[in-house]
Amino acid sequence: MEIRPAVAEDLAELRALALAAWQETYRGIYSAGYIREFVEQVYTADFHADVIQQMASGEHFINVLLLQGVVSGIVDFENFGGEVNLMRVYLHPDLVGQGWGTRLLDYGEEELRGHGHDGYFLQVHARNHRGIRFYEKRGGVRVPDRDDAHEEELCYRMGSPAIVFP
Repeated sequence: MEIRPAVAEDLAELRALALAAWQETYRGIYSAGYIREFVEQVYTADFHADVIQQMASGEHFINVLLLQGVVSGIVDFENFGGEVNLMRVYLHPDLVGQGWGTRLLDYGEEELRGHGHDGYFLQVHARNHRGIRFYEKRGGVRVPDRDDAHEEELCYRMGSPAIVFP
């Protein structure tokens, strides 16, 4: 087991991981076609190159979980002018419920603290009950004023972000 920063060469494995994670998590919420199109549109070489560049400037903190040399998880934080947001935590579906998500998020949170960030915000789909339970069990506090009703996403605050908007 290894957790390390994402690199450009991870793109194909990250795309496959995102597709598997979305198919498992959002089955019954989004159509299979929508999921496939979304992953193909987001996980492009240009997008990945931009993110790798943002990592170098401290705007993004992305780490991957490698199991037997295969990218099996990702944790991705983005710093928006001092406000940190968790953009994604994906695990291969076969690994869910085995503690890997906790380890990966713990690693990412420790990295954030090392950069002076005490907390962050995240959005989770209102029908992603597993995700909601996971974040609430970790101490997440709902911030209803920041929910995205259009996307059916609930906002949570984890830790003590320096910037809290009502």
